[in-house]
Amino acid sequence: MSTSNILLGDTDRDLVLRQWNATDKSIPQEPIPVLFERLADSAPGATAVICGDASLSYGELNPRANQLAHHLIQLGCQRGDVVAM
Repeated sequence: MSTSNILLGDTDRDLVLRQWNATDKSIPQEPIPVLFERLADSAPGATAVICGDASLSYGELNPRANQLAHHLIQLGCQRGDVVAM
């Protein structure tokens, strides 16, 4: 392979493929909504989302996420359905 086709040098390639992927953390078994609820309960004042000058805390975002979920259920969405946001 010619060097003009190489996107990353050896150091950067090692960083991306090995160092950044060297995680020894276990993957949580709970569904994401359960983990999100737990985080919202434990840190309701922490910033969850920032968009431009606006921000929402987890305590503000959680009820909105629940409202959206209930709306999607009323529209016929079921567990396992893929919904684009």
